[in-house]
Amino acid sequence: MCLTNLYSRKLYIWHSLIHSSATLNQLRDYSITDGQGLSILMTSKGAKGWRFRYRHQGKPKLMSFGTYPEVTLQQARAKT
Repeated sequence: MCLTNLYSRKLYIWHSLIHSSATLNQLRDYSITDGQGLSILMTSKGAKGWRFRYRHQGKPKLMSFGTYPEVTLQQARAKT
């Protein structure tokens, strides 16, 4: 399978998870991750924020990139 097809498939899955009604009706905050440190935090109030988890000198760090849809997946990935 071509890498662009894999990337397109991953984008489709991310967008379907972010916009599905099942994820919007959660009672607590949760994250959907891409497996490379980037995640989107979905709050119970409906806010969606991009987070990047990484380690610096062995200590866990967290960086925020803004909210969805103001910052798209491509923009958040480019900032990592």
